Amino acid sequence: MSNRFVRQYQEFLASHGFPLTVDGIRGRETIGQVKAFQRQYDLTVDGLVGPETWGKMQDLKAKAENRVRGLLPAGRNGDGPYDLAPWMDFAKSMDGWHERRNYGKVKRFLSTVASWFDPIKHAWCGMWMAAVIAHCLPDEKLPNNPAGSINWRDWSDECKPQYGAILVFWRGKPTGWKGHIGFYVGEDATCYHVLGANQRNAVNVTRIKKTRLRKGGCRWPSTAMEGDGRAIHRMGQGAISTNEA
Repeated sequence: MSNRFVRQYQEFLASHGFPLTVDGIRGRETIGQVKAFQRQYDLTVDGLVGPETWGKMQDLKAKAENRVRGLLPAGRNGDGPYDLAPWMDFAKSMDGWHERRNYGKVKRFLSTVASWFDPIKHAWCGMWMAAVIAHCLPDEKLPNNPAGSINWRDWSDECKPQYGAILVFWRGKPTGWKGHIGFYVGEDATCYHVLGANQRNAVNVTRIKKTRLRKGGCRWPSTAMEGDGRAIHRMGQGAISTNEA
């Protein structure tokens, strides 16, 4: 899935001596060149184009006028500008991937973090999450045994439910180890709308009861830009998931 803001800064980098493919996709090549730009201009080297880095790019473009121009307010829902929850566009690009119909590419993707993992034999929501985070935030430390969703409950930083946050749910009973994990895309009065894997055996958005969220089970990657902290209200349409095994 191409992102207009990503394409903007890719074009800037390519025209300023940082060679990369201008395709609107924030992959490892783009992350690497963003970091190279940040190192060259003594910026925070995190591979994320936030206000500091974007401002420097705009400053360089406007140098002849000796003022910064073109800065835009931080967007919401992942549309930019700024790399707010950049993992979401990547995760959305896999919408519809099914563990049996698309077994080959699902297994290849999961093998980027665990070559032995089989999505038909094992619940794969946690390992899919690990592969998404590893791809989009290569400096982020993953939890031990990321296949177990409960192991994400104390991972990284706790946050409010907001676009891109990682939600950790219990399954069966609140005190048990079984559970589920996915990304927040919105909510209605009773449910979170969750982009995740192993939801009806595939990657999709489904509704999960808010009462199933584990205590402390809303997390944000420590190497990412801070989120906007705002809830996204949606219509409560569609079936409610009760078992993501």
